[in-house]
Amino acid sequence: MTTYTNEQILNKGCQVRFNNDLYYCYNVTSTMHFVRCGKNEQPLKVNKNNALNITRETVLNFIDKGIANVEVGAIVK
Repeated sequence: MTTYTNEQILNKGCQVRFNNDLYYCYNVTSTMHFVRCGKNEQPLKVNKNNALNITRETVLNFIDKGIANVEVGAIVK
């Protein structure tokens, strides 16, 4: 199993769908920073109404439970 660094996740353009909303990962630190995508799957301007900041472990937990799906790129433990 390949382990991706934070930089590799960003280079792959990771997009995750939480429920029915598509989010783009724009930064990875100790948490993953996502912004909602609008029309044509383009990331919106980051503000408190369309941003998510959650840990990689939480994202992977959501994926395991079917709450989230990786649409583009990869997130590996």
